[in-house]
Amino acid sequence: MDRVRTALVGCGKVGQIHAQALAGLTESEFVAVCDVKIERAATFATRYQVRPYHDVTRMLAESHIEVLCVATPHPLHAAAAIAAAEAGAHVLVEKPLAAGLADCDAMLRAARLHKTKLGVISQRRWYEPVVRMKGAIRSGKIGRPVLGTFTM
Repeated sequence: MDRVRTALVGCGKVGQIHAQALAGLTESEFVAVCDVKIERAATFATRYQVRPYHDVTRMLAESHIEVLCVATPHPLHAAAAIAAAEAGAHVLVEKPLAAGLADCDAMLRAARLHKTKLGVISQRRWYEPVVRMKGAIRSGKIGRPVLGTFTM
């Protein structure tokens, strides 16, 4: 089986979780990390034996990745995701997808235009309370939601 060339943008707290996953998956060839703070990217690069970058466009051009994980602060999700789609890379974005609807729409447009996949992390979708709530919505038991609030 061919391994998928992967990279990460955003080397903060959540980025550590993604880096561990990318490095540990047999299907992943983890090749690069990017952060606006080059020192932080360099620390990740040393730990995971990948190449560090501080510019996502350069990383995409030089690393020839197939999948980019985006773990930046959410106002920065759109720029990285759109750049990856334009480079032909699929994108997995940490939630929320973006800071606003216009950015979400732009990300979806870029993925469609460049025929790439765009996904968003939703790690609790199989939790029993979430499954129950989805079932209640789907069956019409609680009507059509217009607003949701979640406290954990």
